[in-house]
Amino acid sequence: MKRVGKALAALLAGALTLGLAPAALAADETPADKEEVVYINLDSSGAVETVDVVNIFELDQAGQIVDHGDYESVRNMTTTDPLTLSDGTVTAQAGPGRLYYEGRLAGAESPWNVSLRYFLDGEERPAAELAGASGELQINMTVEKNPDCAGTFFEDHALQASFTLDADRCADIAAPGATVANVGGDRQLTYTILPGMGADVTVTAQVTDFEMEPVTLNGVRLALSLRLEDASLTERLGRVSAAVGSLNTGLSQLEDGLGALDGQSETLTGASARTLAALEALCQAAGELDGSDPDAAALQAQLDALAEDYAALDTALQSYAQAVADAYGGSVELGGDAGWLATGAALLSALAPSLDTGELGDVLDSVSGGTGKTASFASPENGDVGSVQFVLRTPAIQKPAPEPSEPEPEQPLTFWEKLAALF
Repeated sequence: MKRVGKALAALLAGALTLGLAPAALAADETPADKEEVVYINLDSSGAVETVDVVNIFELDQAGQIVDHGDYESVRNMTTTDPLTLSDGTVTAQAGPGRLYYEGRLAGAESPWNVSLRYFLDGEERPAAELAGASGELQINMTVEKNPDCAGTFFEDHALQASFTLDADRCADIAAPGATVANVGGDRQLTYTILPGMGADVTVTAQVTDFEMEPVTLNGVRLALSLRLEDASLTERLGRVSAAVGSLNTGLSQLEDGLGALDGQSETLTGASARTLAALEALCQAAGELDGSDPDAAALQAQLDALAEDYAALDTALQSYAQAVADAYGGSVELGGDAGWLATGAALLSALAPSLDTGELGDVLDSVSGGTGKTASFASPENGDVGSVQFVLRTPAIQKPAPEPSEPEPEQPLTFWEKLAALF
């Protein structure tokens, strides 16, 4: 099982994709493919406030759609045609094409229990008090299974949790385990939570006049598209090992070349510094000549100009030498990482013939959404659907908008102003 874990880490790096499994829902009257997008609105602490389901139907021909859900209210998002809601049953007349309607579920449970806690300078604070604050910020988020939610959505769906921090307001950002990306003037921190797993993450930053976009968690069914055949797996891992080995060899050659260039640049800059010193000494000696001699004055001017030009050349050579040294240092670090990668790839290739691909497949299935059908979140009466996606979202942390100032009362016009206004 330990070998399987090593192989799994490498395989997931190239094979992880978020996909939707095809299925279908048959309405009572007109067959139609159905998808559901579940919008779960959270408060700043992560507690569920409302759950709305956008139901999407694809019809080949006009007809009646019958759908189910414990909805408080529904609305047609495609046309102005009315929908009928009665005892958890929604009926709609629709033409060919797509029909979108939204329903707000009564007392629905989220598959995930999300908890968010905020600390400023070590003291826990409600999110509302953080707007406009400055200091050391810490955000703790935990994600766990909600045992009160029916179905297998927690086991079947992966989550992508995102924090978006304004780089002008947040410095020294630390987010262990997150993928960090620059998006315009923001830093986006993304955590991937596999199906059936929870999370416990911490984000810290030094903040000034703090504001933050909503925290979002997007849930989709995870599909790992891997064919685990012994011969094919061994052959492919062999090719990976060979390619990484070639990369490592190329980086070693680059490192050697840059190392030699770095040594030569040190010799070049040393000679340049000595030449510059000699020119400066020559200029000083020329300055001691008879200043009334026109030839001596001309020589002095030429030497000064030459020394000035060479000083600029010497500065450029120093910059070049520093750039070469930096490139050499980077190549050494990169070469070390490539060496570890080559070692890991070779080990994986060597292990491939002895791997139990059936066991490896079971491990992959345990972290994927499986290959079964997708059940409706809105109601089990709907049967299977094409896909169910989840969007969980907190409110933004923002300072309140300034209240509009009251207009100054108009001053009454004088007799002459009233008279002038007539013309």
